[in-house]
Amino acid sequence: MRSVHLATPLLGLLILIGAPAALAKKDTPDVRVDSNGLPKVKFKNGCVMKYDARGTRVHKANKCTGDQARRADEAVEDYVNRQKAAHGHPDHHSGDGAPRIIMGKNNEREVIFRNDCVVYFDAKGRRKSMNDKCSKSQAGQADDAMARHRREQGTSN
Repeated sequence: MRSVHLATPLLGLLILIGAPAALAKKDTPDVRVDSNGLPKVKFKNGCVMKYDARGTRVHKANKCTGDQARRADEAVEDYVNRQKAAHGHPDHHSGDGAPRIIMGKNNEREVIFRNDCVVYFDAKGRRKSMNDKCSKSQAGQADDAMARHRREQGTSN
């Protein structure tokens, strides 16, 4: 009988701990187009974020968490890329066109996108960091562009 009494509070605690995670998973970003034809994202807690035509966030309500901002940015990037693909836009894969690669100091390199996303690489071609304008997709594209660049330069390991 004691095991039942101990197991019941423990089960209740596990349910309480797991409940926020389960609720967070259900709180998916709702991407809509506002009256100006621009992307807008809403969450159930009242968080609202607005974006320009290129998918760059221009407004974030105070209720929005960092995780919600990240998920909203990714959802809008996917939305914008789908819209470009549906309309035959030539650079829909990157969202911002092909990135430029420039040489930094100490043989380091920077991969720069048109939306001012910059991904930084060390001299061996390993990603060091990126600024807050970069999406997860752009980071992957920068990795691919850097690998291609290093192969073309004959510097890949």
